[in-house]
Amino acid sequence: MVLDLPQLIDGERYKVGLLLFDENRRIVGERPPEEFAYNVEPWQNNPIGKNDTVWEPFTPIVVTADGFETLCHRFTLAPSGLPAQITIKPDPRDLPLERRQPGAVLADEELLAIGRGPQLREPMRLGVVADGKLLPAEVVTPAKAVRTAKSEIEYESALRAGPLRIALTVRYDCDGSMHASMTYGAETPATVERFELVMAPAGRVDLALSETGDGGMTGTDRWECSLPMRPGLVWESASTQMELFYNKFVPWFWFGSADRAWSWYCDSDAGWILDREGSSLTLERDEAGDTTWRALFINHAAEVSGERRIAFALLTHPAKPKPADFRTADWHYLAGTAWADGYAIEPLELPEPYLLKRWRTAASAPPDLPDDQRTVWRKDEPPFHRYGRWRNVGVCPELDQIWEDKATYYFEQHIRIGRRVGWWMDEYFPVGFGRSDNLAMGNARLRRPEEIQGDELPWHSGFLTTNMRNHYKRLARVFADNGVPQRQHTWSNNAATMLESFIWNSLLVEECGGGNRAYEVDLLTQFPNSLYRFMGKNWTGLVTTLCADATPCRAGDDKRLDRQRLGIGLLHDFGVTPNGPHGTLHHKEQAVRLLHELTRFGFFDDARVEKLPFWRNREVVRLGDAAPEDSRLYVTVYRHPRPEGKGANALFVILNESLKDAELPLTIADPARLGGPNRLTAAAALAQAAPPDALADWWREVTSDAAEHIVLRDIETGDVVARQNPETETYGPVYVPYHDYRVLYGEFRTE
Repeated sequence: MVLDLPQLIDGERYKVGLLLFDENRRIVGERPPEEFAYNVEPWQNNPIGKNDTVWEPFTPIVVTADGFETLCHRFTLAPSGLPAQITIKPDPRDLPLERRQPGAVLADEELLAIGRGPQLREPMRLGVVADGKLLPAEVVTPAKAVRTAKSEIEYESALRAGPLRIALTVRYDCDGSMHASMTYGAETPATVERFELVMAPAGRVDLALSETGDGGMTGTDRWECSLPMRPGLVWESASTQMELFYNKFVPWFWFGSADRAWSWYCDSDAGWILDREGSSLTLERDEAGDTTWRALFINHAAEVSGERRIAFALLTHPAKPKPADFRTADWHYLAGTAWADGYAIEPLELPEPYLLKRWRTAASAPPDLPDDQRTVWRKDEPPFHRYGRWRNVGVCPELDQIWEDKATYYFEQHIRIGRRVGWWMDEYFPVGFGRSDNLAMGNARLRRPEEIQGDELPWHSGFLTTNMRNHYKRLARVFADNGVPQRQHTWSNNAATMLESFIWNSLLVEECGGGNRAYEVDLLTQFPNSLYRFMGKNWTGLVTTLCADATPCRAGDDKRLDRQRLGIGLLHDFGVTPNGPHGTLHHKEQAVRLLHELTRFGFFDDARVEKLPFWRNREVVRLGDAAPEDSRLYVTVYRHPRPEGKGANALFVILNESLKDAELPLTIADPARLGGPNRLTAAAALAQAAPPDALADWWREVTSDAAEHIVLRDIETGDVVARQNPETETYGPVYVPYHDYRVLYGEFRTE
């Protein structure tokens, strides 16, 4: 039973009683009145973080003639107020080394190949199908900016699509996120076969995932996230199933590539008209390989009468560039001196003296720094001291408006008084822990009588992604207003996806890519390559780290279980830490040796490193002849300029994810892309070895015959892999053990 209450008055006391009547209006049951007091708490409906502050690292929105610009994006708007084009601005670190000089201009096709530049093939649009005809929405009143601020800009428009009248309000934030509220209906009852929002991404779309509550710590219903490359329907929400939900509504969907992506979320199926088995979201690929995404607000022939409202959001990733020296951060700092201090110990409400006593620890300030420096001291570079919370546990039942207001109210004190730079918010997963059946709060919705069959529940759950994200957005403004660096972190699943704009780093931990519970089921057996492409967050501006976690491996066991962590991190370009919350690397000498050689190469010189990741370098390099997705042998290349400025040195990271050892030739199909032919000789490579004086003559003798051979050098062992043919750039065969990696080094220059 749900009753509407009148507005209650703070401090007053009320009684609620219940009488049950039969069909003859006779009382057949009653519940005596119970008295309760209504008190307005200080945190209720507070305005904290609702101002117009632009949070770190974003810049104020700049209005242009045809739209606006943010730190990372340029939006061209259609007359509807929806994006006609979304351009992702490249960070210089995204570009080829040779194209980073001032004034260099890349064509749109070159940018699109790396997930930058114009991202839409056509404007985003609304449309209906009625009487078998596709009727695109026509503009009645063009979009007009009704609110222009530094951190937000809002447009309103009126449209008509066949018999439907549509009022659209679209707010864009300074992080490039889009938040829409749409009201639609018909003047007189009308039958519509489909009502849809259509987006046509340009470039690669080879990954997609949904979350309906079954994803666990990965935040995805199915761990295999790759999409078929064939024409036709490549993903549909009809393949999902939410428990105790009687249609194929999907509250969370992510799609794109490992270079850039989009996140869609909608907190309720209220306003949608869906049948039981038809899809609400689809991805379709055409003969040219391009994809089209659809949100089907009406997915079958149905009568529309009255007005309905739907709110939804679309996040464009990356929202921001990665921090300076991000590789140093993600390989050398787990999370600072403390990554979750006070976890499950501290209450949310902390007294001011308690916070003041600990501000130097929270801010990583010198212990003798005077108290009068508290409000001006800040430390922007890692390591950081972060605190831990188990989401809303012990605070309030759900992550809804009560959480948003209450947590923001008290965290503001932690930041302003205690100078805390961030939290590890444990299990703060949209959908997984953001589903609500609370009708009283308006989170869930009552289903219409005609929707209900048999003994089904009369309501549908709602989802709390908007409140969960708003809490972080409000805190981001609090950090900025108080001059405290925002260094939040969370799980490298859809929590970090939802919160990219407000956090600094993400962690692969436990069953979010970090732990393997059996000796025979290692990380590469348990977690698909496509899932690491999602969890690795290359398509975001986050620092990302794989934590050493639970494993049956111990010192002296097969080093593969430790080494593959290093190989996975290098292949996908995220860091690895020697210790984690539930485990450790038992063979740390493997990591020490690797990090020493990576440092010598210049790997941590982020501004001068170019990455050619395995998902888009198959025209440049390959191991064997089969496609990587078939052979499960992957190669990522890193380039760093040579000291004399001609060409570049390169590292080839080879990870064997197949079911057996591999021994195949490594072919560099396009050496010009790497700077020219490889010039590394065996003499130069083997000179890296430093044998004892007593063995020096012997060493020269055994290596002299191969002195001028062109080779690649294994940076860990010092071994060389010779070029097979002087006329080609094919080396090996290269031996890579099962579920292990190798890193080979070469020097590429034209002369």
